[in-house]
Amino acid sequence: MLARFLFFFTLLFQGVVFPEQYTTTAKQAILVFADTGQILYEKNATELMHPSSMTKIMTTYLAFDALDSGKIVLNDSFATSEKAWKMQGSRMFLNYGDRPTIDELLKGIVVQSGNDACIVMAEGLAGDESIFVNKMNEMAQRLGMNQTNFTNSSGWPDPNNLTTAKDLSKLGIALINTFPQYYSYHQIKKFTYGNIVQNNRNLLLGKMGVDGIKTGHTEAGGYGIVLSAIQKDMRLVAVINGLTSEKERAQEGERILNYGFLTFKKVDLLKSGNVVKKSKVIYGAVPEVSLTVKDNFKILTNSKKENIPCSISYKYGVVAPIVAGQKLGTLTCKINDIYDSQVKLDLVAERNVEEANFIGKLWQNIEMLIS
Repeated sequence: MLARFLFFFTLLFQGVVFPEQYTTTAKQAILVFADTGQILYEKNATELMHPSSMTKIMTTYLAFDALDSGKIVLNDSFATSEKAWKMQGSRMFLNYGDRPTIDELLKGIVVQSGNDACIVMAEGLAGDESIFVNKMNEMAQRLGMNQTNFTNSSGWPDPNNLTTAKDLSKLGIALINTFPQYYSYHQIKKFTYGNIVQNNRNLLLGKMGVDGIKTGHTEAGGYGIVLSAIQKDMRLVAVINGLTSEKERAQEGERILNYGFLTFKKVDLLKSGNVVKKSKVIYGAVPEVSLTVKDNFKILTNSKKENIPCSISYKYGVVAPIVAGQKLGTLTCKINDIYDSQVKLDLVAERNVEEANFIGKLWQNIEMLIS
């Protein structure tokens, strides 16, 4: 009993909060299970906000995409234009005419948050920053960031450079999942260019499983961060914004991650091929088809119930022909006892079902008339 008391007292002293108590001073926030996109907590997550230097995540995403496609390699170099050299704000301190390598530019963007490095990267990849911004917005749409509009490559203050916490969480997850071979850039704590040493502004880097992703700060947006952390095979991505200081940003980042890791558990709900239900087939060569899931289905839950409450919505009678993998229903599970949040999964046909022949259909019609 004493040990339990001391454990909870320690957590309280550290600022750890539990579901019933959790709130954040961030103006916008979201916490997501990266494996599935399952939302564990949100506050004004679809409210438009200024992403500040968190914009740079899309710039690195496009750079990683160019590397992945072979368009560029890490030891390629781009020239520093006068526009990049004159850029203000956080900088890599590139000089006019410098030719930093792609490797150096990525470190300058991710670690040093260099606005000048972003312009060099944008001009090198697209010829002009405005063309590169169009590519940023095209990619945002492809990633489902439907409320996002980028106006520059760095996050330099602009009233129309807008996104949401939810959209940034999608970008962060896509970056991790699509380019794992380059994600390690976000784990670098310091970088030196031109004899100037700069530290990563992510104060949580290397703590509690944090391995990225990017901070941001402008007067309009406040202090924000897109965080990613992994503990016990659980990767969480958090976005918080609208904070008043670097210290508060680090504190709130730690609190939201603690909330996720200490109050949720991962449950292997279903494995690929598990039969969830069977549906009657009308005019089919077989009388029924099994409903299953395509992939292993894992969720995070803070439910104190032994069994996760789920419900199934499906058509009892499905007309043949049916194609394997065809969506025939939905599984909905409640994953949070405190917040009204659910996760949904498609139920699909386990196999192909062909139409019955004329005699088969005739016999089925007779059976239906009799019943």
